[in-house]
Amino acid sequence: MRRTSGPLLIAAFVVALCIGGTSVASAAPNAFGVGWDPTIDPAHYIGPQPLIDPVGQSASLVFSSDGTGTATLAITTQGGQPYALLEGTVAPGDNSISWNGSNGADQFHEGVYFWTLTLFDESGVFSDSASGPITVAVEPKITSTTNAGVDDFAWRRNWGNSYYPDFEISTPLVNAAGFLYNMSRSPIFVDVSGAYDRMVRIQGTHFGGTMDLPGIAGLVMPGSTRSLEGLWYPTFRSYTVEPASLAHEYSPVTWVWRVGYDETSPSAPTGVAVASGTSGSFDPSGAFVSSTRRLRLKWDWNDYDVLSGTAYFRVYVDNALRIPSAANPTSGENTQGVPWFGAGGMPSLTIEDLEPGHHLIQMTAVDRATNEGPRSNTVSVWIDPDMPTIAISAPSTNIVGKSMTIAATPADQGGVSSVVFKIDGKTVATDVTSPYSATIDMTPFGSGAHTITATVTDMYGRTATTTKTITCDITSPALSIVSKGPSPFYPKKRNGYRDDYIIKLASSEAATAKLVFKTSKGTTFKTINTNVSSGTSSIKWNGKSGGGKFKEGTYSWTLYLTDAAGNTSVTKSGKATERFYQLKKVSKSKVKLVLR
Repeated sequence: MRRTSGPLLIAAFVVALCIGGTSVASAAPNAFGVGWDPTIDPAHYIGPQPLIDPVGQSASLVFSSDGTGTATLAITTQGGQPYALLEGTVAPGDNSISWNGSNGADQFHEGVYFWTLTLFDESGVFSDSASGPITVAVEPKITSTTNAGVDDFAWRRNWGNSYYPDFEISTPLVNAAGFLYNMSRSPIFVDVSGAYDRMVRIQGTHFGGTMDLPGIAGLVMPGSTRSLEGLWYPTFRSYTVEPASLAHEYSPVTWVWRVGYDETSPSAPTGVAVASGTSGSFDPSGAFVSSTRRLRLKWDWNDYDVLSGTAYFRVYVDNALRIPSAANPTSGENTQGVPWFGAGGMPSLTIEDLEPGHHLIQMTAVDRATNEGPRSNTVSVWIDPDMPTIAISAPSTNIVGKSMTIAATPADQGGVSSVVFKIDGKTVATDVTSPYSATIDMTPFGSGAHTITATVTDMYGRTATTTKTITCDITSPALSIVSKGPSPFYPKKRNGYRDDYIIKLASSEAATAKLVFKTSKGTTFKTINTNVSSGTSSIKWNGKSGGGKFKEGTYSWTLYLTDAAGNTSVTKSGKATERFYQLKKVSKSKVKLVLR
């Protein structure tokens, strides 16, 4: 088969080394549109073209054929030494032979190579061929660990806020000993002979180092007082032998990257407002109440960072970071801090499962260099998802007197706004803080049956009411002393005989009596509490103290009654003398002291 030569053609996305030829009416294959696919965009590197990165993009030599047969792809070095040989079959139409850029031992060596594509017919007879240069290089994977806690460097488009960013380069090249680098304010070639510094091997195929931005700026912009903020273009070139001194020991390709330095924090978001659920109007006031645990936040959509740009927003609830938070257990919450846009381009974020109660919400903007700006305006919200409940806890009995303490126990997840107490429909007290209680003078209401009402209002304005019926008694019991004595009395038993001090009283109603005996010095000696019925009753004292001991002396006593409503009677009083001996007359003119 006769082979004709022709110019190289560039197809879309294919640097095509095209061999033109005339059509032959036989089944022997001819090659058309020969080229490598995909090739690296020349804007990403400086070096010979075309360039393939078979590691990152699985490069293939592509061609079209008008017949069937076999093909070989021979790769040789610049010195003509065989490097790799690949074989494949050829069919009419589009064909390709993939090459991973390695030699037969799966080792990668950057450099300029020559390729030769040879086609044979089905009988093994030569049919056509094409050849050309190809540069093989592996684009290094560059990451930065300067900004702690930010693992993904790509999301912020290679921006940072450190004068001395740490970079790490990974490459599968077995012959790479390190990387030289330089930096410029524009994406132009920087000769490796003037390289500022190098990235040395960390471990295996990983290289790293710290860029000295102020030092580089001193070379790039000597004597300049301009800020170092803005875009910088590092250039990297690998070398194969230490020390890197000879030109042929460098990679044929210099890779161009882009980094940005931004140390200025973004401004605070403005116009922060909230709405409940998935609909409803937004409220920027300081007293927003939601009946659901979902809140939507919106704010003014401005460019809060003019250099590196706003990357995302942070939401703080009660000074604790809420968004973004990978630990947030709710799947519905936006954990990235990146807003979505509704009608009219309004940005918003959603907080799910916000805890019931009162919260203070603020926002900040974070730029792509990880600088966080100041807090926004504070929005005060109450989350109140439930209905309130209330129970009357006082009075504990159904009978009350002239003074009554009323108390209630309200409950609501979102909080209690107020508790209102009423008696027979008339408001007697309003309490807004715990404990919710009040002391009421029942005299204006008089004796008889009355209804207590307690109403709780929660933060959302929902109410709950409970009632209790009581009987009011504002009349004090009437107390009179019928008799008392004997005094003196002799409580110690002698020869089968002893005395009790007895007070006989009359009461207008059943009540509790309290009788207190005190010494001449005012010290309480004995207290007797006992129930008495309506009418006459008696209270006995055996002469013993509260500790169960006898002691001679004269004691003053007081007695009063308390009815079931807490009304007390007037207090009665008297004296009782306790003796252990008595004077006995033995004749008209003599007495003696006799022990009883």
